[in-house]
Amino acid sequence: MIKITKEKYNELIEAEMTLNSLYGAGVDNWNGWSIAMELLDEMKEINKKLDDENEKYADCDECTPLGYYLSDGEYISCESAHRLGLI
Repeated sequence: MIKITKEKYNELIEAEMTLNSLYGAGVDNWNGWSIAMELLDEMKEINKKLDDENEKYADCDECTPLGYYLSDGEYISCESAHRLGLI
């Protein structure tokens, strides 16, 4: 189960309504649509890789729920923290 704040939930609902409005106005026929869809596909691929990486360390108590570890004031991936022996 994924938990989000009510504020984030409301932001997602508003984003969905905005997207539905754009589709309703024919945004998929506008110039640049194919470029936007290529960028979306790239972002989805990157997100999938991050999800797969973070899933390995989902039970790690030292890392954030998103799979990051705070080291010297900077966040690094949980996987990197394990590989570097920080955890």
